[in-house]
Amino acid sequence: MTRADQSSAPDDADSHAVLHKFAPLLSLLREKMLALPPYMTQAPTSSSSTHTSTSGSTAAKTRQDQSQSASAEEKYVEELRPHAFRMVQMDYSSHLYKRYIDESANANVSRQRMSRILKEVASLTTSMPVHFASSICVRVDETRPDVIKAMITGPEDTPYANGCFIFDIFLPQQYPAVPPMVSLITTDGGRVRFGPNLYNTGKVCLSLLGTWSGPGWDPKVCTVLQVLVSIQSLILNEQPFFNEPGYEFSTQTPDSELYNTCVSYQALFS
Repeated sequence: MTRADQSSAPDDADSHAVLHKFAPLLSLLREKMLALPPYMTQAPTSSSSTHTSTSGSTAAKTRQDQSQSASAEEKYVEELRPHAFRMVQMDYSSHLYKRYIDESANANVSRQRMSRILKEVASLTTSMPVHFASSICVRVDETRPDVIKAMITGPEDTPYANGCFIFDIFLPQQYPAVPPMVSLITTDGGRVRFGPNLYNTGKVCLSLLGTWSGPGWDPKVCTVLQVLVSIQSLILNEQPFFNEPGYEFSTQTPDSELYNTCVSYQALFS
């Protein structure tokens, strides 16, 4: 697969503007992660002693740590959930699909299209996946519900863990007959490609979007949320190297491990 034209990559100014939109949420995530107690980032210690009292003490300590860890995770989810979905006044100038937004501003609005969009938006208010391991947060424009931004936190146990990935989304005039338009904004100004399915130009390769092989978009059942969950589970996975055509049998090899290391570095520092 050839790379898309570099000219479509967002510049640094646009990237900073987009990040500003999610700045309060990103700050909250960092605050909650830094507040986690040490036992959530340390493996439980085990004792090699055969002394009964020592073994019992270690087991009790492990159970206590597990209980505290579960409690902290529940608190994290409780704090984050209210921020998972919001209607906001969006600045279109920083949106990657600004041209399409402007072009459609005076277009005739299909009642069927708007009804479908409002139905999906209503569903998003209560169905956003919020978990300690990975979450999805969405912002929808107050006056143009076809203009959306989303953030997915990288799933744990993947090279994307602890990274925050922001996407610009636009629902075209033909929606839902055609899939939404989705682009990754977190590319460090077009310098970082996060895997075979996430180009440095922002292109997202996913079968639901018609940009990858596999089952395509079905307007009767497919939704924006389904697209986001598919990105979270199918693209931000444990072995992105595996997604590259021709490399299906290269997992757990030095090349795939090096690939994961590079992705992890970019997820944390880009």
